[in-house]
Amino acid sequence: MATLEAPPRPRVDLHAGPFVTEPFFDFSREDNARRMRSAIEKVRGQLGREYDLIIGGKRVKPIDKIRSLNPTKPSQVVGVHQKAGKEHVEPAMQAALKAFESWSQTSVEERASLLFRTADLMRERKMEFMAWLVFEVSKNWAEADADISETIDFCEFYAREALRFAKAETPIQLPGERDSLMYIPLGVGAVIPPWNFPCRHDASLDRQRKHGDPETFKRLAHDRSKVHRVAGRSRHARRRSEFLPRRRRHLRRRNCFASKNTLHRLYRIA
Repeated sequence: MATLEAPPRPRVDLHAGPFVTEPFFDFSREDNARRMRSAIEKVRGQLGREYDLIIGGKRVKPIDKIRSLNPTKPSQVVGVHQKAGKEHVEPAMQAALKAFESWSQTSVEERASLLFRTADLMRERKMEFMAWLVFEVSKNWAEADADISETIDFCEFYAREALRFAKAETPIQLPGERDSLMYIPLGVGAVIPPWNFPCRHDASLDRQRKHGDPETFKRLAHDRSKVHRVAGRSRHARRRSEFLPRRRRHLRRRNCFASKNTLHRLYRIA
């Protein structure tokens, strides 16, 4: 007698306690500075690799490519990515629509658990992600720390909010009725993330994923990095930022202002 085993369900692991922001590294401590230098060297050894376009789980390699360059050293290729064309739009939308059928039925606990797990993985490899931002967007150490920290914050916060919204109740019950309130998935969303916080802006879109809506992404830039982020020249680009960690007391979570170089490249659709 033949049997068919159902695929194993992912483990649901929810974080307890209230939301707390991710702490920053203190780079005045030699151990943190040493770890960051080590992460930079690790990433340096992975520069120049080519990354496939993935549509519906299938790897696609169009003819046209996008070269992501280090703004402080344009001769250094951070990564080579596939340049999608109009012919890839419909397959991407159809893949997202198909995913919507099952993802929209996923429990809120499982979706929140996925965000919590993402936050955990990013903590484990935090300096590695920071190092990618140093090479591709020329962020100094502290600004890269802020970008990745806020990415983790979004995952933690939106997961908790999804669990809270799932328990929402109507404030008023009309006589003779039993009213209920629930959040439901609406469908596929098209996302155009901005460039200045390349990691955290994508993560901020988790508020859509947490409600069960799949997404397709459209990038507005010339370059991309391994973490699929947008490369641009910030006002700090001329500093050799991989060697100049910014003092912690000057750190504020704010936008980087684009130079003319960035603005010339920003609206080339990839």
